[in-house]
Amino acid sequence: MQMIEVSKLIPHPRNNEFFDDIEGSKWEDFKKSIIRRGVVEAIVITQDLIIVSGHQRVRACKELGILEVPCRITHYPDTDQKTGNPKEDLILEDLISTNIIQRGVGNVNPMKMAKCIIQLEQIYGIREGSAGKRSLDLNNSNLKTQKEFSQELGMDQSQLINYKKLLKLIPELQDLVESGELKATTAYKIYAKLSSEEQEQLFNDIGKDKIAKLTQKETEKLIKEKNKLELEKDELENKLQQERNKPAKIIDNTDYSMIDTLKSQLSIKEKDMEILKRDKDLLERKVKLNEDDAKKFNDLKTQIDFLNREKDDIARQIESATELSGLSVKIDNFLKTELSPIRYSRTLERMDSEVAVNNLEDIISSVESWCTDMRKYLPYRNNDNNNIIDVEVI
Repeated sequence: MQMIEVSKLIPHPRNNEFFDDIEGSKWEDFKKSIIRRGVVEAIVITQDLIIVSGHQRVRACKELGILEVPCRITHYPDTDQKTGNPKEDLILEDLISTNIIQRGVGNVNPMKMAKCIIQLEQIYGIREGSAGKRSLDLNNSNLKTQKEFSQELGMDQSQLINYKKLLKLIPELQDLVESGELKATTAYKIYAKLSSEEQEQLFNDIGKDKIAKLTQKETEKLIKEKNKLELEKDELENKLQQERNKPAKIIDNTDYSMIDTLKSQLSIKEKDMEILKRDKDLLERKVKLNEDDAKKFNDLKTQIDFLNREKDDIARQIESATELSGLSVKIDNFLKTELSPIRYSRTLERMDSEVAVNNLEDIISSVESWCTDMRKYLPYRNNDNNNIIDVEVI
C-alpha cells in the first residue's frame, strides 16, 4: 500500500454505467465520516492508476481538499491464463463485484444492477444457468453456474432472474426504473411480460406521469381492463364484418332483425355516452383538486371515444342496409308493374312487327347490361351461375 496523489487517479470509464454516485444526506454523512476517520480502506487501482474500487472515496477527497490517499495497486496481466479473459474483463469483474459487495445488493440502482449481472455473466461465460466454455484448450474449472453466481452476489437465483427481466423493458420504461419513478417489482412482474410493441402502446396510451403513479395492483387492473376492451372491440368488428360479407340469396336480402339489433345497440351506446359525458363534465371540474377523479376522468374519456367509434360503425351499417333495401324494393316493383308481360300482352301478340321486336330487344338488352355492370361491384362474388339475380315475372 502506498500514498498517491488524488489528482493522479483515473476514474474507470464505465463506472457510471453500473453505479450511481451517492447523493443527498447520505453523501454528506459519507464526507463527515471521511473527515472524522480519514480514508480507512485503501483505494484499489490498476498499475495504470485506474480506479477499480473507491470512486466515491476519491470523489469525497477531491471535494474536501484531501491531496493524497492510501492505494493498493493490483497488477493485471494482458490475458488471464486460467480463463483466457483479457485485461479489461479482469478489471471490470473486480470493479463490479467489489462495488456490489461494498454497497449491498439492495443499495444498487435496480436497472444498473441488471446491467452488472449481464456484464458479469458474459465475463463468466454463463448461459441459461450453466457455465459456458470459451475454449476446449482452457481450464474452465473456475467458471460459475448461474446459481453459484447469484449466491456470490448475495441473492437467490430467482431474484437474479428478475433483475435481468428489467432489460426486456423498452428504453422509456428502463429510464423510469433507473430514476426510481417506477418500482422494479412492478416493472419485472408486469411490464417485462409484455412484448415491446405492447409496452410501447401502453406507454403511449397511459403516459409517463400516470405510469409512475400507478401501484402494481392498479397496473394489473388497468392492463386487464384494456385487454378486455380490445377483445370486445375485436369481437364486435368481426361480427360486423361477417354481416357485411354475407351473400345475398334474393333481391331483398336485408337482415331486418340484425338492423333492429344494431339500432338497439346504437340506442344503448348513445345513452351510455350521455351518462359518461355527464360524469366527464363533473370530473372536469374536480380533476385539479382530486387525483383519483382525474384518473377516472381519463378512463371515461377513453370509453367515450370507444363508444363513438362503435356508434359510427353501427350507423353506417344501418344506412347501407336500409338504402340498398329500399332500392331493391323499387326495382322489384318496377319490374312487376312497368315491365310486366301482362302490360305488354298486346305488343307480344304482334311480334311479326319488326319495330316491336327491336324495341323489346332494346329493353331486354338494357336490363341485362345493367345487371352485368352492377355485378362488377360485388367484390366477394365470382362470375358464375350463382350470381344471377332471379326476377319473378308476373
